[in-house]
Amino acid sequence: MSLANKTFSIFKRDLVLLFTNLLTGIVVARALGPASLGIWTVLALVLAYSEAFGRTKADLAAVYFLGKKTHHHGDLLFNLNVIAWCSSGLIIALALWQFDLIYEWLFKNAVGNYRLELQALLLQIPMQFLLLNYTYFHIAEENVIIYNRIILIKACVNSVCSLLLLVCTSLGLWSVIFATLFGTGSALLYGWSAVDRNSCVRGRLNLPMCLAMLRYGASFILAISLVSYSRPAPSCWPCIIFCQPPWDCWLKVKLWEDC
Repeated sequence: MSLANKTFSIFKRDLVLLFTNLLTGIVVARALGPASLGIWTVLALVLAYSEAFGRTKADLAAVYFLGKKTHHHGDLLFNLNVIAWCSSGLIIALALWQFDLIYEWLFKNAVGNYRLELQALLLQIPMQFLLLNYTYFHIAEENVIIYNRIILIKACVNSVCSLLLLVCTSLGLWSVIFATLFGTGSALLYGWSAVDRNSCVRGRLNLPMCLAMLRYGASFILAISLVSYSRPAPSCWPCIIFCQPPWDCWLKVKLWEDC
């Protein structure tokens, strides 16, 4: 596939996502109401903060190391997943350790108890980290079709589940939480199954490789930090809505504080 065709396929994917996300957003907003929608916004912010401050950016190293062809694909993917499990496990452990403090900070003035919803949403952190690993792995392999399918599966499953659960059940806020988990899980399952097992054999733990990818991710985080704080952040919510990964969570945090 030529560069022009790859670019056009991404454009078509974004066009589909624009309409599906717009339709889903309208239905979710009307079905949940202002109060529940505000609670969901806070819950989604937890995921944004966990990714912004807990994600090591080692997944970005997949593009670099696969381009250099110094490591086997299987070893690279295996060690990326090890880093994702360790970092997400650490985030969840810290969140559960200080759960009461975090809950009080987020839902101090909320009417109702949303502890179970917050705990359920923590399950998405390792799923999201692993999904990013497979996403960047397929990008590094130049599998644009698979990459587009991963993004579409996540968005479409999320949208369909949200609409069905909100319209056909009385789950309310849980409908959006289940839909988010189903969407991320479905995309992760497809990304895992789409790996070429013939060229990507089972990998082994390689601590020097893990450290090298963590150093690469740290340098990337440092570069983003310097760029972010050297430029004034615009105080506009459209930037939060339309920015795409891996920039979205960083800008969500920056713009949330700036607004």
